[in-house]
This record gives sequence, structure tokens and C-alpha cells, in this order.
Amino acid sequence: MTQPLISLHDEPEVRRITQHLPHALILVAEPGLDSAGVVDSIISSTPSQVLRVSPEETKKSISVEQVRALVMNVRTTASMRRVLHITPADAMTEEAQNALLKLLEEPAEAVHLSQPAL
Repeated sequence: MTQPLISLHDEPEVRRITQHLPHALILVAEPGLDSAGVVDSIISSTPSQVLRVSPEETKKSISVEQVRALVMNVRTTASMRRVLHITPADAMTEEAQNALLKLLEEPAEAVHLSQPAL
């Protein structure tokens, strides 16, 4: 994996976040910058199971079924931390957003959510 270019100003903050990963993380970056690369760098800092959700090939949106399957997956006990990466977040249907909200309100242990800001 190629390391993303992180400014000297942001590097200490990225290191701090990496050491104490919050439950939810929203990255804001200018268009064209590699926010996904920063997320991958943070995730790869310690052993993690990465669960990515994006629209299925034949669809434009992330369905409630996809999010429910994700939620069921993270409700089981895992031996390592799990990071959920949902992109693009604005592709979720309203029902999918509501299903994800339950996970945000009652987070499972060692489960983290990352998504780029819209």
C-alpha cells in the first residue's frame, strides 16, 4: 500500500487518532485529495477487519439489506477491531441510514465507522 502524503501540520493529529481510534470518524478533505488513503493508513496501523459497503454494481444506492447485513456482522464477537467504511455515504437509502443509526446509537465493542464527508 502506498502511504498517503500527510502535511506536517496534520501528521501529529493522524498519529493521535491512529493510537486511540474513535468510534466514528468523518474525514474532510478538499476534492482530489486522498482521504481514502488516510483512512486506509489509519486502519492498517493495527490489525483490523475492514468491512466496506458501497452500492452494488447494478445499483446506484446502498440498500437497507446491505446495511442490515453489516450490522449483523458486527454484532458478533471478533478477535480484532472492525472498521466499517461506507462510501459514498450519500448513496444510502433513507431506510439504510436508519438501520445504520441504530449501530451509531448503540456501538458494538471494537467497532469503528469511517466515512468521507459529503
